[in-house]
Amino acid sequence: MKRSKSLAGYSLSEVVLAILLISLALLSAVGVFTSGFKLLTQTQSQDYAYDLARAVLERTKNLGYAAVPPDVIFLGGPPDAGGFPPSPYPSRGDFRLEVLTRTVESDLISVQVTVLREEKPVCRLETYLTP
Repeated sequence: MKRSKSLAGYSLSEVVLAILLISLALLSAVGVFTSGFKLLTQTQSQDYAYDLARAVLERTKNLGYAAVPPDVIFLGGPPDAGGFPPSPYPSRGDFRLEVLTRTVESDLISVQVTVLREEKPVCRLETYLTP
């Protein structure tokens, strides 16, 4: 029967090569976890933006056609005196909300909600309202 070698039976180059291979495997695993966390953060930001845009559109639809002012641009400050657009507003400082209403036809208004993060659009949703 063969006896297994002890660590002392390996050459220095074999030990260094084994340590190098183990180190590369560990670094690859750390890289995968780091990429996963970055992707998770990005996905959470996109989810937040879509949820915010959907909520604003739903509340706008609930207001009804008559309560939506035509041809208005809302660029993320506090709502105007008329209370449009309805809440919610971004609770995170790196997000900004833009709402554009425009008259498409005499009895058709388009409402477009864009959520921006660091001045780049994350999502844009649109709906149409009729009386």
